[in-house]
Amino acid sequence: MTTEEKLKRFRELCIEDEKNRTKRVLEEYREGLSANFEEHKKHALRRQEEEFSIEKEKADREIRSSISERQQLLKVKAGKRAEELKEKIFSEVEEMLGEFRCTSEYRELIKKELKDIEAKASGEAYEVYLDCSESEDIKSFAKSLLPEGAKAGESQRSFLGGTMAIIGSQNILIDNSFLTKLLKEKNEFSF
Repeated sequence: MTTEEKLKRFRELCIEDEKNRTKRVLEEYREGLSANFEEHKKHALRRQEEEFSIEKEKADREIRSSISERQQLLKVKAGKRAEELKEKIFSEVEEMLGEFRCTSEYRELIKKELKDIEAKASGEAYEVYLDCSESEDIKSFAKSLLPEGAKAGESQRSFLGGTMAIIGSQNILIDNSFLTKLLKEKNEFSF
């Protein structure tokens, strides 16, 4: 083999060796890039999922907040409407009580209440009060039913009918007024 052939052979071996080394380096570089790319994809995907989760939670919070606000608004509106209806109902009840006070059943109620007051007084002196807006007929009817020693008075303010009584010796106030009963029912009333 001549020197030139040897050089040619040496050169081919060097080029071959360099090609193999370059190929290995390129392959390692590609593998490294591929690994970095996969890691970057995983990281980007995780970050995207976290951002999506955060946005979803934010949207859920906004929806819950909006629903809560609307529920509060509806509760307020329902409460106002219920209060309006309650006032209307009790206004109608007051009108019906006014009509009831003109009936014979009302006279019977006054009679029964006066008997109950007399029974509770057990012979003690007491004072019965009628509503200041009672008709003269009812006032004279009630006075005619009172026993001796019992006084009849007229209230300073209207209590929508019924009777009130004070048994002084026993420190008892008997309140059979329609106003008290109506207020009690109004306070306890709910839809």
